[in-house]
Amino acid sequence: MLKNALFTLLLAISPVLANAEEPITEINVVSEVWTNATEKSGRGLYWDMLRLVYQQEGIKLNFETMPYARSVNKVMANGADAWVGASPDEVADAVYPKLPLDEDQYYALYSKGKVANWQGEQSLAEKRVGWSKGYQLDSYLKVKVEASEFLKLKVGINRLQSGELDFVLDARYDLEQEMQRENIDPTEFEMQKVIVLPTFIAFANNERGHRLAAIYDKQMRELIKSGAIRKLFDQYQWPTFPFEE
Repeated sequence: MLKNALFTLLLAISPVLANAEEPITEINVVSEVWTNATEKSGRGLYWDMLRLVYQQEGIKLNFETMPYARSVNKVMANGADAWVGASPDEVADAVYPKLPLDEDQYYALYSKGKVANWQGEQSLAEKRVGWSKGYQLDSYLKVKVEASEFLKLKVGINRLQSGELDFVLDARYDLEQEMQRENIDPTEFEMQKVIVLPTFIAFANNERGHRLAAIYDKQMRELIKSGAIRKLFDQYQWPTFPFEE
């Protein structure tokens, strides 16, 4: 009787033991292209951070770039391990680590003279406000807006110029880089900070995703403490640093 019970117990826990012992050698991460953060070439602060985090455990970083909404969908369909750029609780069924990757300071870009007296988020109320597809920024705004999405930031800025939108929301750095890249005169516009959100790498909700998230938290704590993460942020002259050392 005791032997049968022990045998049943071993059968029940053997898959768990097998998974725990099976080493992870690669992590597949997808992301939208962000200048100096997740370049298509593999260069960028976020890619370098993730390489550093996972190489501590002998795990190789594989990456692929694609539009943001597609990157989320790919992970949720178990086509990749994680995506970069998730906002807090953006996708209910994803696995979020405790530590962020960065923070996004979202600014409102609007035509010069459009707003006589900026009142923070209240200035966006009932206005036509656009952002990149998949960002779901209306979930974090305290006012109701007429939301609109676009696949590329330059499309949003063009719609702003044509009067189709009243505001475009994105990180200040990305707005400035896009205007420079597209030779858009920045003096045509004004920018005001709207919201600040932590930026995460979010993982697929499976056993592998949970393990990778735990590794991320463990190694990030050590790398922040050692100053290695600060060194990377300084190397890229990054405007934010959301960690306590």
